[in-house]
Amino acid sequence: LTATEVKAMADKAKRDALSISGDIVLRAAKRGVSAGEMLGLVFSRHLLDEEFKAAAGKALALTAYFLLDDYARWLSQPESRIADILAINVEEQDETVRVVISIVESKYVAADGLSKARRDSKDQLLATLGMFREALFGAPGRLDRDVWLARLADMLIDADIPPGMTGLMERARAKLREGDAEISLRGYSHVYVHTSDAGAVSASEQELLEDADGFKAWQEVFDRADLRKLAEVYAKGSRGLDARAGLGPHQP
Repeated sequence: LTATEVKAMADKAKRDALSISGDIVLRAAKRGVSAGEMLGLVFSRHLLDEEFKAAAGKALALTAYFLLDDYARWLSQPESRIADILAINVEEQDETVRVVISIVESKYVAADGLSKARRDSKDQLLATLGMFREALFGAPGRLDRDVWLARLADMLIDADIPPGMTGLMERARAKLREGDAEISLRGYSHVYVHTSDAGAVSASEQELLEDADGFKAWQEVFDRADLRKLAEVYAKGSRGLDARAGLGPHQP
């Protein structure tokens, strides 16, 4: 990348991080390790965004991104135990509203911290995913399910909604509150390795952590070479799914 392209990528990354939470950018401005955390969240957001756009087809759709740390009190969990990103994707076709909830735990680490990062990221993701699954899909249904649906609907008010999508947002909020939306749930543990061990084999890997009816969870590890590919396609606006294809057979 040229210096101009790197500058443009940095500006784009800050805009994308702001669409999740302003705190991410503020922390990144103060500490180098937080800048790495911001990059991890931005790359995960990019992969989710491409997935949602590919799946939407001709349906009317919008996506809202949130930093779960900002909602730790609502979830009654310490920040260290919950995942990073909550993405709510709303699609509407033939008056049917579909809501895809994606939860991501992202780690941006050196090669010597990979093993711990994989374990911690997996644990945080599955704990958060389990909490949402039990609240929204538990059988028998939980008494506070209506409260969870109302909170998710209210979160859309805080979202960075594209122009012209206010009507869809309001219809989605109403359908969520009434329990009349089709909801699916998925999760990702993303681990980005920004250094490499000389002579080591590739650490890139994709593992299906959970595959139940309506719920799926994956862990995807990008070693330095694949992280470079992902950074390049992000900077140039190319397909991030191409950079992801070498990780494994699953195509989320």
